Amino acid sequence: MRAVFHVPVCDERLIDGRVWECKKTDNDHAELRPRSNGTPSCDGHPYASVWREETLQFTCAKGGVKEFMGCFTSGIFVPNGEMKSVDGSNVECKKHENGSITMEVRETPNNTKCKDSGGRERKEGSEWKEGSVQYKCGKEGMKELMGCITTSGVLILEEEVKSVDGYDIECKKRANGSITMQVLGRSKKKCKDSSGREWEEGSEWEEYAVKYKCGNDGKKVSMGCITASRVPIREGEVKSVDGYDIECKKRANGSITMQVLGRSKKKCKDSSGREWEEGSEWEEYAVKYKCGNDGKKVSMGCITASRVPIREGEVKSVDGYDLECKKYANGYTALLPLRRSKKKCKDSSGREWEEGSEWKEGSVQYKCGKEGMKELMGCITTSGVLIREGELKSVDGYHFECKRRANGYTTMPVLEKYECKGEVWRETQRVEGEYRCDRGGVRTVLGCITGGTYIHVNYQAHVWGANHKCISDIYGAKLERQCK
Repeated sequence: MRAVFHVPVCDERLIDGRVWECKKTDNDHAELRPRSNGTPSCDGHPYASVWREETLQFTCAKGGVKEFMGCFTSGIFVPNGEMKSVDGSNVECKKHENGSITMEVRETPNNTKCKDSGGRERKEGSEWKEGSVQYKCGKEGMKELMGCITTSGVLILEEEVKSVDGYDIECKKRANGSITMQVLGRSKKKCKDSSGREWEEGSEWEEYAVKYKCGNDGKKVSMGCITASRVPIREGEVKSVDGYDIECKKRANGSITMQVLGRSKKKCKDSSGREWEEGSEWEEYAVKYKCGNDGKKVSMGCITASRVPIREGEVKSVDGYDLECKKYANGYTALLPLRRSKKKCKDSSGREWEEGSEWKEGSVQYKCGKEGMKELMGCITTSGVLIREGELKSVDGYHFECKRRANGYTTMPVLEKYECKGEVWRETQRVEGEYRCDRGGVRTVLGCITGGTYIHVNYQAHVWGANHKCISDIYGAKLERQCK
């Protein structure tokens, strides 16, 4: 579960190595954001760190302010402004308005007393040590165990393991009720980052574009630099990133810095080892290349022997052959001959058409068949309705016939005006549509049929993974793909 941190308004906290401040916005909302002016220190002490100066304890508070926390006496910590019983006396630690700090013994009436192992009476609330164990006089003269005290004055609670002076130490209660303090072994030293946060051995973190790792014996080891686009750069290395030459450099004082040296001007190399400037173009084995940014060799497609360009992924008929410019999964591009080209058809104007192509000549529609054979498909009305050769069809209130004459010409005569009787039928032109013949021979679109789904005109439906709308224009029913 992720930790939740509470930061009061107009205050700040150190969270995961960064200082976060909670401020009010112009619309009176609270906003939590990292402070932009970095992490301040107090006379060399990192932000949020705690240290002692003789019997006084301080912390580095927000804004780099050295803040007094309390006093130490007989190994007991007394917070600022509070009173605590120590060795049978009530001790008060206080910082005054003029900045002076005092630690004084105050007499307070207390009738309930405890006895230590030596028979000495202790007042309620007082704390004392017996060897390496610390006790407190509770209510009704009850002697209460607080934990173990190390030689350096660090309190370890009962059943707690704490790292002190390079060793893991446990305060343990034995089966017979006695308390013992055991050294379990040498502690794995932790590393501290620039904000004072501790990291376990093997942990990795970043500080100001430099990546660190916590090594053996608490040693902070630099792993190199990391750019804003997450590109790693080793110490002493210069790398071209996002169009700039960037160096990860170790200074004489041991600090690591990342410097932008200038815009990159890396060259590209062709297969023979020749270098090309950025923007240059050249050819290798029927493939055209260009030198892009950061020395990247970019394929621009293929080029035939007759200097015909073919884009990557394109198949083009050149000099009687179908050629493909293919890019393989490994990035290699090659020009491949597929087969001899299929014969083309010519229309009445002399224009060539590939096999399978369709075109119109006047009101007649043709298709290019195999071996360059020009095939008649039928006649096309002004409203775009196709009538097959020899077919009779009612379009826009009239009967039309597509007929080939004895001389080979194809015509589409109007036979007679069609009188409407409200008939409903389906026919397929651009799409399959349902129509109704209304008064005056007007053909009305009722709906579209696609993928087995009927869509009413001016309505839409989800078919084949997309929304389609059925519309009506001068050519009849039509489907339009709709944007989501």
